[in-house]
Amino acid sequence: MAFLLPSSLLDSLVGTGRLYPLRSGNVDDASLDFFPQELAISEVILVILIFFGRQILHLIGIKDRFYIRSGPSKDEESYELPELMLAMPFRLNEEDLKKYTAALNTGTSFSGVNSSGGSYQSSENLLDSPAQTCLVLSAFSEPAMLLLLAHHRSPIRPLGAVNVRNRFEVLRPDLCSAEMLMNTKLVVVAALKQQTRKVKRGLEIDIAVEIASYVDPDVVVFRQVFTMLQFMKLRTGSVLSAPKADGLSIGELSKREGWRSLTVSAKASRRWAKVCKDYNPIHISRMAAKIFGFSSSIAHGNHALALALAQFDMNHDYKFDVKDRPFTMEVQFRKPIVLSVILGALAVQEQDNNCDIYLEQNAKVCASLEELV
Repeated sequence: MAFLLPSSLLDSLVGTGRLYPLRSGNVDDASLDFFPQELAISEVILVILIFFGRQILHLIGIKDRFYIRSGPSKDEESYELPELMLAMPFRLNEEDLKKYTAALNTGTSFSGVNSSGGSYQSSENLLDSPAQTCLVLSAFSEPAMLLLLAHHRSPIRPLGAVNVRNRFEVLRPDLCSAEMLMNTKLVVVAALKQQTRKVKRGLEIDIAVEIASYVDPDVVVFRQVFTMLQFMKLRTGSVLSAPKADGLSIGELSKREGWRSLTVSAKASRRWAKVCKDYNPIHISRMAAKIFGFSSSIAHGNHALALALAQFDMNHDYKFDVKDRPFTMEVQFRKPIVLSVILGALAVQEQDNNCDIYLEQNAKVCASLEELV
């Protein structure tokens, strides 16, 4: 009943196959023995069916998987989630990088003062950019996060949630070259953080995804924290305000020179979905997006920023002050990016050599990337 699919049908779809650990018993830790980018389309469909089933169960009021425990004071509640973890082997190959590069070249165009336009032709230097490295590693490890959400003990309803913030950390830049990522035995671990934050529209939930050495898991190469906003009506108790996005306001940004026009077509999301396996219907179907209250399909937030970064990189419009040192950046998704769209894109080089990237739609900042020191 947890999946809103008969057990016999689930057995025929999953059987003793690769995703069976996601629905086996009361086990909190699951291990899968294939690389995240090898997730098959049939398995993607099954995951989407699970998400739809969970959403329907919630809408008809059959099951509410969140449970409440008392907070630090009598008038406060805090939501605590189960301790879930999913591990998979991880390794990139040349075809992965080519697929990622292709996603940067599909259905987009870039124009502006001193802009050469064109396409991001080669994947050879893709990982020379620390910010792009973050997005590459995020994209190919994201299937582990999606599969964690499909675990039968996960309380999250992905079709009733949005990604509001991501934090990326390259902790071992010496292990992030194409050669090392293709030849080092690594593991990706996705974990649901138990503590949540109550905000006005629901709960903010963090999911940590780490890529680490298989031989020594304490050697963490890359870490990302996905922050999801689960829409829900809170019962009682105090509610925290959602953290305000840092950076410049649209008024301050409008005074800056160097804005570029970034055109993203509706078909671009399909190419990105092939990379990260996020086939959430709101990203690839205009009709499905309308069912969920949007006027058209919604861009993957990381994809929009990866597109802007690639074009700024080709035009030498920004520079991150990174010289083989750990690198951290945070992305804020402030508004949904409705496709197809012409975005305004701006790279702001700060005095301390930090660089921020802003995307605007209809005179509103919809996404921003900030390098953190």
